[in-house]
Amino acid sequence: GGAGSLPRVAFTPFKNAADGSAVNAYYSFALRLDSLSGTPAAGGFIGALNNGRGSQATNFNTSGAALYARASGAGFVLGVLEQGTDASQATYDTNVLAFGDTQFVVGKYTIRGTFNGGGGGPTMDDSAQIWINPTSLGGAEPGGAIVGLNERNDVPTNASDGNAVIQSFFLRNGGSLAGTPGSIVIDELRIGSTYADVTPVIPEPATLVLALVGAAGVCLSRRRRPLARG
Repeated sequence: GGAGSLPRVAFTPFKNAADGSAVNAYYSFALRLDSLSGTPAAGGFIGALNNGRGSQATNFNTSGAALYARASGAGFVLGVLEQGTDASQATYDTNVLAFGDTQFVVGKYTIRGTFNGGGGGPTMDDSAQIWINPTSLGGAEPGGAIVGLNERNDVPTNASDGNAVIQSFFLRNGGSLAGTPGSIVIDELRIGSTYADVTPVIPEPATLVLALVGAAGVCLSRRRRPLARG
């Protein structure tokens, strides 16, 4: 119900390419949203990519591929903002999701140019998108992404910290007064440079058991071969 700490996970930084070509940072996680009670009608801020790492005393000012949720009918919809904390600027999906169900979310932030300007001369050529419950996993990214349509200032290159553009993911924890959904469960956070990195194909338990049994059968059959007699 009030302001709290923002948990942040740091990783190997994503930086601008020397030749200005696109660099992609992906995240994915399982999400269960139980309630949006008290969250503003414009939506609530869930989490995003950031250009810093470690602890700090103030709220984070950069939020790449920021994930938002807002109420819709008896459920909610998810949305993405290229960069920032203004829920009204996010682009929302039209598919209404049910509270209490587990969703699989994949986010992507694309860094463009050799340096992302900040302060008085921001650049505005990066982009962000999300996939909600994609059916295509483990390969090339599929179509059907929700793309952040409102042009925003890019996540600035952190010149004071190794020129990192993206080097952490954080969860917003500010309570309903700060526009954060009040009840969220997130699991299996993954970070990678490709869509396949964050959408691994994991065998179903029954399939895995059958594979193990098959492997055991091969081992047994090999052990039963009679020894050659000389």
